[in-house]
Amino acid sequence: MASLVTALLLPLVLQLHPAKVLGSSLFRTSPEMVQASLGETVKLRCEVMHSNTLTSCSWLYQKPGAASKPIFLMYLSKTRNKTAEGLDTRYISGYKANDNFYLILHRFREEDQGYYFCSFLSNSVLYFSNFMSVFLPVDPRKLDFACDLYIWAPLVGTSGILLLSLVITIICHRRNRRRVCKCPRPVVRQGGKASPSERFI
Repeated sequence: MASLVTALLLPLVLQLHPAKVLGSSLFRTSPEMVQASLGETVKLRCEVMHSNTLTSCSWLYQKPGAASKPIFLMYLSKTRNKTAEGLDTRYISGYKANDNFYLILHRFREEDQGYYFCSFLSNSVLYFSNFMSVFLPVDPRKLDFACDLYIWAPLVGTSGILLLSLVITIICHRRNRRRVCKCPRPVVRQGGKASPSERFI
């Protein structure tokens, strides 16, 4: 009965509270990091180092990103296994062997990238293992592009600001040169000086 309750309530608990690494020293996981190719089979192991005899464990998955929440994958025990509703067992399966709980990713897909970890319930306390990250190999060309973008983007922005400042300076300078004096000029008669009344028009 306890195993059934755990399998049913664990997804609800994880939706309310994001996974925390609680009691990670009670687990021995391997491998910690995997770079898998598309179509490859990935095998993850979680060994529970609990003092009491433990017969069940759950596997969970979390997508990359701070806003993502843990997703329940399956519950494994000595007597029965329970997978999450809608989980395609052609791509993800698991089994228990002694104190080890295994998760198998068949024909690894791009959407399978993320962090996998296991959990068990003891004395009404949920314990979580450390993350096991599984990702596709990093493309070095994407890294080069990111580095180029990081270097050149600030330079282009600074050059644009300097060019705009230069254009504004040239426009202001040309406007100042076009200014002329609009003061009235004196009118002088031929052969003599201008009279006071005719000095300005």
